[in-house]
Amino acid sequence: MMPRRLPILADRSVQEAQANRLQGAHEYEAKVSAEGRISCTSGCASCCHYPLAVSILEGISLYQWLVDHYLWTPRLKAKLVEVKEQTLGLSSEVWLLAMIPCPLLTAELLCSAYESRPFMCRTIFSKGDPFYCHPHRLAAQRSGILDRTDAVAALWSAERKTLKRHQLQQVTIPLAAALLLSERIVKGELELEETNAILIAEAQSEK
Repeated sequence: MMPRRLPILADRSVQEAQANRLQGAHEYEAKVSAEGRISCTSGCASCCHYPLAVSILEGISLYQWLVDHYLWTPRLKAKLVEVKEQTLGLSSEVWLLAMIPCPLLTAELLCSAYESRPFMCRTIFSKGDPFYCHPHRLAAQRSGILDRTDAVAALWSAERKTLKRHQLQQVTIPLAAALLLSERIVKGELELEETNAILIAEAQSEK
């Protein structure tokens, strides 16, 4: 059986948004690499415990990648449900203190979806001592994490135009919640255009 796919217009928007993210991340990485040595190394997973929110377009793209690579399993979905309950509506400060790991982080402290990792993961770099990247030490010396405000602003500006086609506002939600919502969209249980209403309903249910 062929996997379910999005309607043409929605698929086009997801692909366009992903292309913008890849290009923006590549340009940002090239820029910071040219400016000096980056202290980030494989297996240093402090940033994988930082608050991570994505747009629904990015969530759909990552969900499709997980499905295509046979990584969308009952075990992963159960983990996503658990993390969603922990993080939806949680403040950044509490999230950092709680040391909640990304649901895609493996026991070996590697990203199981590295090839399709979100833009915010692709653009977080440090030139300082990795010791200070730990969530509990971030405030001490800001850890040398590089400012990426301009890169993020450029991406959001492009994505707002894409979302406008679907009459959607630009909203970011925790990764786990975004992936679970993306599954429903790709399976045809709800339309992409219904996303904002779903998020508003969930937010109200938490109050």
